[in-house]
Amino acid sequence: MNKLPEIDDLVVYQNGIPQASESAIDLQEFKRGVNFSYLVVHRYQSATFLAVDLDNQSRLFQLGVLLKVISRGPVIMRDKEREVTVTWSWITRRFVGFVITHLRFAILRVHHWLKLKRLTNRHRRVRLKSQTRRVLYLRCDTWNGADLFGGSIAHISGVINSLLQQGWAVDLVSRGLLPLVDRRAGYLEVSYAVGCNDIVESAPFFLSKNISQAVKALSTEPPTFIYQRHALHAFCGVELKHHLRVPLVVEFNGSELWISENWGTPIRFPRLAESAEKTVLMNADLVVCVSEADRCLLKKMGVEKQRILLNPNGFDEKRFNPGVDGISVRRALAIDERFVFLFSGSFGVWHGVPFLVETFLGFAARHPEAVLVCVGDGITAPEARRVSENHPRIVFTGSVNPEDMPGYLAAADVLVAPHLPNPDGTEFFGSPIKIFEYLGMGKPIIAAELGQIGEILTHRKTALLYEPGNAEALAEACRQALDDQALRLSIASGAKTLSQSYSWSAHTHKIVKSLDERSRGA
Repeated sequence: MNKLPEIDDLVVYQNGIPQASESAIDLQEFKRGVNFSYLVVHRYQSATFLAVDLDNQSRLFQLGVLLKVISRGPVIMRDKEREVTVTWSWITRRFVGFVITHLRFAILRVHHWLKLKRLTNRHRRVRLKSQTRRVLYLRCDTWNGADLFGGSIAHISGVINSLLQQGWAVDLVSRGLLPLVDRRAGYLEVSYAVGCNDIVESAPFFLSKNISQAVKALSTEPPTFIYQRHALHAFCGVELKHHLRVPLVVEFNGSELWISENWGTPIRFPRLAESAEKTVLMNADLVVCVSEADRCLLKKMGVEKQRILLNPNGFDEKRFNPGVDGISVRRALAIDERFVFLFSGSFGVWHGVPFLVETFLGFAARHPEAVLVCVGDGITAPEARRVSENHPRIVFTGSVNPEDMPGYLAAADVLVAPHLPNPDGTEFFGSPIKIFEYLGMGKPIIAAELGQIGEILTHRKTALLYEPGNAEALAEACRQALDDQALRLSIASGAKTLSQSYSWSAHTHKIVKSLDERSRGA
């Protein structure tokens, strides 16, 4: 068990929030380090929690109680919008809400199950309405901090913006307004039930219900089709499909049950989650998946091949291109004269950032001119920082504004994607958006030869590929990239040429065309 810092004023921060000070502790580290025998002896003078969004913070009530117990003085919770002082009065009010929400959640689960029973076998296909060009986009995920960084925001904005550019009207239904999304898109904000995040796994139930109710309450003309990002327990797209009598397109990035069990928190209601996932996939008029592994999985789950569109991810060629200037970022990070290897992402388990950092430690000892920059934040960031041992040539930027990401990539000499295989031995099913953005920048790439990454990239032509999880192979790829300028230039040129085959515009064009073709046969 990790030991909590022996300081007077405790500062705990959530992933996605820059560290307030060197003594601040990440929320996950704090949870692992709580030792009540230690805290009986040492209580803090004050405690502060910094969050991305307090309204969407998981188990805020429980965290508030814990901080109040271990602090002699004031306890403050703060996000970018507001500040909450945790008092015993606040705890009492929150507890009452906690109990009420528990009762509502129990009733909601019953309703959820009954609706799924009714919708499971209702597989009617719906034709496109050619007289309209409007899309209803449902964002149903409940990730904390997902609005700030990571592939989800790149995908959402890429699809919406390219549809707008192609003359479609798009209405986004989401729990928050997202960065990078063109403001020409319509927007309907839908929130959770107050305090539902205090109860494990209740948020997706409430969000799916609220999205369905909010859209049904509108008196506008039905859209041409509904587009839903597949998410845990979210079947609102199916309800709205049958209510509005329009086709449903489902974006499938992997089974939510598998993702939660292997990369997240084990699911409390697996039968409900499995039923919701099956209902969504069986009712979708088109299921868009991003990799061959996902397509094979969908077939095993019973989705007919004619309803599946394999459509790898893409990138925004207007934002990610060789013309972006990275000089200001290099100066800000004090790496002007260094040879820069750079990773960017949300520090997911699959990204392998601790593995990259550990490998670089040995590499850096032999190559003093090299520096590693890790851009982003996430669940493995504390482990990666711990592995780095505060090495002066390993830089962690924390989360950055998505609009600034091209400048960070431009600051690199080599871009790295050290993805790791799935922990249970199943085939890697991702289509990493960072790979396409890396290609667009026209930079040399080092990447694990894993799943679709190895299918898209070619060794020594568009990237230096290495065996996933092999530290020696990764270090050798780094050495080749650093020592061989001609090879770097050749790979960069090949990467830029390959990038022309991938864009969000081409991605969405395939979706609309495929839906139209399948609609004709409905």
